[in-house]
Amino acid sequence: MPGTPGGRVTTTPTTDLLAAETYANGHPHELYAWLRRNDPVHWQPEPERPGYWAVMRHADIRLVNTRTDLFSHAPSSQLEDDGEYTPGSPMVNLDPPAHTSVRKTSVAEFLPGAVRQRMGRLNGIAAELVDEVIEQGTCEFVVDIAGRMASYVTAELLEIPRPDAVDLYHQVEIALAGGGVFTVEEITEAIGRMGAYGFQVLTERRARPGTDVLSRLATDKIDGALMSDEDWLANFMLLVVGAGDTTRHLISGGLLALFENPDQRRILAADIDGVMPLAVEEMLRWVTPVVYNRRMAKLDCEVGGVAIAAGDKVAVYYGSGNRDEDVFPDAGRFVVTRAPNPHVTFSGVGAHFCLGAHLARGQASAVISEVLRRMPDIAQAEPVEYDPSNFVSGPKRLAVEFSPGPRIG
Repeated sequence: MPGTPGGRVTTTPTTDLLAAETYANGHPHELYAWLRRNDPVHWQPEPERPGYWAVMRHADIRLVNTRTDLFSHAPSSQLEDDGEYTPGSPMVNLDPPAHTSVRKTSVAEFLPGAVRQRMGRLNGIAAELVDEVIEQGTCEFVVDIAGRMASYVTAELLEIPRPDAVDLYHQVEIALAGGGVFTVEEITEAIGRMGAYGFQVLTERRARPGTDVLSRLATDKIDGALMSDEDWLANFMLLVVGAGDTTRHLISGGLLALFENPDQRRILAADIDGVMPLAVEEMLRWVTPVVYNRRMAKLDCEVGGVAIAAGDKVAVYYGSGNRDEDVFPDAGRFVVTRAPNPHVTFSGVGAHFCLGAHLARGQASAVISEVLRRMPDIAQAEPVEYDPSNFVSGPKRLAVEFSPGPRIG
């Protein structure tokens, strides 16, 4: 039975960490800052559930994510999911050693060396996408460039047709919105469409396996047995989400940060190749596409001086950790040359460090570099519209304009 909060009495802002409207303009950084100062391990009530602990400080987030003896990743990384482990759990919801065994099967395409070898292809896709809009003088950046980049790379990574990857991207938008953005029926339909497509791919890969990651997950034995259909499907969905949804938020949010900080844009534009690696890390810190991850306390313990009972839900809020003033000088400033930059965007450190971290960096670098070189006067044309989601954060619409230029493809 989960524990209940006690001891700490505070007057908190009225904003609810669960409510979709809290994220209507992106991360609620003022609320995060208040909680870091006044209530850094905050008890958040939930309707129809006991509630959970919201962990806001950088050091505490790292503790929760690395102490697998104290905190479990099962049964889910999302707050809405209840119950114990059931068939259909992706690797992100497993603890070592089960997590390690599944991850080994999937990791090859995501290693730094593999991403370096793929950079030529990533640069080519970015150039192709700019070619598609460059003569128009305007585009909807999230859909036309950031979203398509993520979808096209997903298609090549998973060896599925591009139109299928684009459709999966739309289903992920619905399934992960969270916070009541879509109806239960719409979310169920989106998950069903993804599932039906995934089972079709699974049947094909088991009949005609290749060397791609989905074929390995379908045919490699893990701890002496093939992965169940349900677990394969869960990992398929995880790869689609990780390769697509969060990456388009990073790319579009990164460009928006350059619009909002013209001095930093000038620094990056003056030395794209030299500054881009640091700039991408700052975009990751600044944008923080994943709002939180949920954990479960395995034992009675303490976080930030607050008693946590075995069985309590705990959620680590990465956008808050990435603005922690005790870790980042001028945490509220976007600085493309920031170093060091120990952001926790990819879960920080530990066994669950994001599998797709290096691929996300590569995609952001390819797109932003191409845009700055070929659209040097690109500007925001309309106010940005955000996804009002309590689980993922980033621009939903970002209209841009630029001087028309020639295609190169």
